[in-house]
Amino acid sequence: YEINPEIARQLYAAIAADTGGFRFRSTTARGMKVASELIQRGADPKLISDRLFNNFSPETIRLLGNTLASLKLEADGRIGYVTVTLDDLNRSSAELENSEGFVDFTLAISGIMLGILFKEVSDDIVKVSVRSQNGFDAAAFARTFNGGGHTNAAGFTQRGQLNSIVNRVISKAKEFVIGD
Repeated sequence: YEINPEIARQLYAAIAADTGGFRFRSTTARGMKVASELIQRGADPKLISDRLFNNFSPETIRLLGNTLASLKLEADGRIGYVTVTLDDLNRSSAELENSEGFVDFTLAISGIMLGILFKEVSDDIVKVSVRSQNGFDAAAFARTFNGGGHTNAAGFTQRGQLNSIVNRVISKAKEFVIGD
């Protein structure tokens, strides 16, 4: 196929998304070279980056504020977690989908090995997103709750009350991180 500007934009967007804007371990020299070639063929990095990473609704920003305000640290700052409650969603006029990517903010804290986002889906269902760095395996942790994923991003769903699930998951996370 001839890579025209439209195809170049789409391919560049896929690479940028998969690499977290060229910040994740999935960023390689080959990927950077391909991205460079796509720019030469018409991909606009600024426009694509803005659409991928800086395109939030007011509801999303309100929900993010509530979520970040819930931040708690455990295990001497090696575990960070946040929650999205049904009340947060209502107060923000947001939907659960608006919280996509919020777990990544936990990894922005210096020293964090494991970041967790608890999303209250209903009164008795909680989705848990896990992100890791610095050698911690998020998928291995998620498997202890019948979840899955890969080394740096994983997740699982639990049935029960939010506070109970948070306590259980954080207790297990401490075991994994501290090694007890």
